[in-house]
Amino acid sequence: MRNLEAVLVALAATVATLSSVGTAEVAVKGNDGPVLVCYVGTWAYYRPGNGKFTPEDIDPTLCTHLVYAFVGITGQGDVSVLDSWLDLPPPNLDGYNRFLALKKKNPDLKVLISVGGWNQGSYSFSTVANSDQLRKTFAKNVLKFVTQYGFDGFDVDWEYPALRGGASSDKAGFVELLRELRAQLEPNGLLLTAAVSVGLDKIEAGYDVEPVVQQLDLVNLMVYDLHGSWDSVTGMNAALKATKEEKYDPDNKNLNVESALKLWLDRGADPSKVVLGVPFYGHTWTLRDASNAGVYAPTNGPGQAGPYTREGGTIGYNEVCVQQDAGLYKEKWDSQRLVPYAVEGNQWVSYDNVRSLKLKAQLAVDQGLAGVMVWSLETDDFRNDCSTSGGRFPLLRAIYSTLHNERRRVHRH
Repeated sequence: MRNLEAVLVALAATVATLSSVGTAEVAVKGNDGPVLVCYVGTWAYYRPGNGKFTPEDIDPTLCTHLVYAFVGITGQGDVSVLDSWLDLPPPNLDGYNRFLALKKKNPDLKVLISVGGWNQGSYSFSTVANSDQLRKTFAKNVLKFVTQYGFDGFDVDWEYPALRGGASSDKAGFVELLRELRAQLEPNGLLLTAAVSVGLDKIEAGYDVEPVVQQLDLVNLMVYDLHGSWDSVTGMNAALKATKEEKYDPDNKNLNVESALKLWLDRGADPSKVVLGVPFYGHTWTLRDASNAGVYAPTNGPGQAGPYTREGGTIGYNEVCVQQDAGLYKEKWDSQRLVPYAVEGNQWVSYDNVRSLKLKAQLAVDQGLAGVMVWSLETDDFRNDCSTSGGRFPLLRAIYSTLHNERRRVHRH
């Protein structure tokens, strides 16, 4: 009888475990398929003209996860609202609730809020991550914040542990911070995700890969900014492949999507949780000599600012394609790196288009990854301003169709 009771108890525990795993998978997957994680830089609300982006510009049927960027973290373990006028309820602009209202159009959509980003730096993250008490305080404050506003989860975008004002102890502290967050969020049915770097120096300094991924529902690899105007020569923002020469170049062999992804997978990242990040923007340079306009051409610094993003060295896809409609910035295709670039006079830009993003989405499928992440929606052609777009969000739709067409093909066989 005791043996039978033991068997029944064990069976019940197994059923409960399987049930909870199934529930978690459904929560993470969103639309019961590959994930398409869509970040939004909410400051695009302030951009001029056709660059202005509001929650109502989003097509929530194309994303499984929508991430509101950003909130802040303080050195006391608090979550800080960064733009109360944009984010909070009336008499403010009610950004949080307007994002959450998109679930009415797609009930399967998961809406998360992200902490950090480039401007946050590391100091406050590091302070919290290296204190037992502050980790607990922060995790409880996150649960309170997420619950108060009705988000489906929390995303951590620490750029980067152990760097930019951090400490060497951040590598261990980051794991413990995620563990505390998970302990608060998971029992309440809330998701925990993170955006992480793919730079080898950043991985070695700040990420204990396998335990980091174990704490997360999804890990979004930021596979872009591999080259930019901080380099003295032109290069690809996010080349899919390395050339034969680059494979033997220690400075460049990992600066492509395939190699960067491999750095995480080889260190124990579970592919079923890994989301391949792709850019909806490009990097620009001013050429030193307009007649020398190939990859690795010498430059004199950042390219000219775009009319919407207004930042030298960076340009949105929506800014590129409008220029191309006007007959400028004629597109060239790099058949080795499998991404486009364009040149206009002494201006040089590396970016992604429909063709290159379909190839990257296919890589995510072929590698058995959870799906694709995009940074970020507001620089797609969300207004259908460009003649080549064929509708709103051409880049997002290219990724969506690749992920879902491949799924249907597999199911047919």
